[in-house]
Amino acid sequence: MRSGITKPPGKDDPSENSGPTDAKSSAPENIKGLASLQFEGFRLLFWSTPFGNIGNSMRTIVNAWQIYEITGSSAQLGLAFLFQGIPGIFFSVFGGTLADMFDRRKIINISQGYQILSGVALGFLTLSGHIHVWHIYVMTFLSSSIGSAAGPARRALITNLVPRSHLLNATTLQTSVQQATQIAGPTLAGFILAGFGPAPAYFINALCIIPGYYAIMLLKDRLVQKDSGKKEKVKLNLSSIFGGLVFAWQSQVLLFILLMDTVTNVLGYYQYMMPVIAKDILNAGPIGLGILLSATPFGSFFGYALILALGNLKRKGLVMVITVIVYNIFLFAFAQSRVFWLSLLILGAMGAVDAFSRAIRNTLLQLMAPDEKRGRVVALSQIFAGGGNSMGGAYLGFMSEAIGIQKALAVGAVISAGFAVSVGAFVKRVRKFDV
Repeated sequence: MRSGITKPPGKDDPSENSGPTDAKSSAPENIKGLASLQFEGFRLLFWSTPFGNIGNSMRTIVNAWQIYEITGSSAQLGLAFLFQGIPGIFFSVFGGTLADMFDRRKIINISQGYQILSGVALGFLTLSGHIHVWHIYVMTFLSSSIGSAAGPARRALITNLVPRSHLLNATTLQTSVQQATQIAGPTLAGFILAGFGPAPAYFINALCIIPGYYAIMLLKDRLVQKDSGKKEKVKLNLSSIFGGLVFAWQSQVLLFILLMDTVTNVLGYYQYMMPVIAKDILNAGPIGLGILLSATPFGSFFGYALILALGNLKRKGLVMVITVIVYNIFLFAFAQSRVFWLSLLILGAMGAVDAFSRAIRNTLLQLMAPDEKRGRVVALSQIFAGGGNSMGGAYLGFMSEAIGIQKALAVGAVISAGFAVSVGAFVKRVRKFDV
């Protein structure tokens, strides 16, 4: 392993893709508020996000509720997210390479097109009464496989739409709107499930994605920074596919930051078990489920607002360690709660704390990678965090069957916090890191 970290390209590096060539790119480093929305291309990307995210978050909730209604098994509910997690782990490596090889805008819309079609298919299967659990498993696997390239492409595209000085601001804005839509999606899904059943929710899921698909199409004729022509041509081979993982291995800071997040996700990703918690622990129906699932992104919204007000954070590595520890303290408290309103408050606090961790991690992935590797490097977030989420859903599903969901979450919180404390105490390079 190489000592030290890979230095991100500086502003004087001629090979750096610094974003749109605009006089505004010389703005001061501490960009605050909504500054990145001054760039037309980023505005389109930004406004394309809510539609698809609301639709997809609705579908995740409907899938989970329907599986638990059909089977009554938390293990089979967890298995659904294993089908979602396997492609997230394996195909995201390939998806990051595609994001560096092809037009990132087309990759995003190919994925969105499939999400529209699969939502319609699940709606008709449910409406006809022929829906089975294996249908949801297959659709989930295919959606995750095709969508694994869209996440890296969307995140890597940001660097072509704003200057380097705006990256933390733009990444925070993009992530905050993603989290904000998680408030509307689950709540809407809960009301539709309670009033009309799952079939209308699937159809609305498909309809919600269409405006986002159109917004990405409009990016074609907008000013987007082109490659300088000097960067390495990416070829589809093992070396290029695993280029992002090699980069993280060499950059020890990035590797430990990703591992802290992954351990927490695998051992404590409670979202996928929320139908079990809502029904069996908090005695809540589908509306209560939707409200519970909206609490964390609601808290995240305030967390991101605080980051936007503060501007560029210092000692990002130390902030990451602290947020992971505090998040797991709240997770332990949530595992003990049997009161609906108290659980809501704890989930909101978890969301606010997680906003700092998520914003810093996504920004570091952007800043530390050269443009020719950026798709593969930002894909690591999807591989580690996204794959960890789904693996965590499967793990918690089986652990819930064995010892109960509350004990499983409590054990996971203690182990995850302990790992973060160890990183902060013994890996000085992470604790002192800033960029």
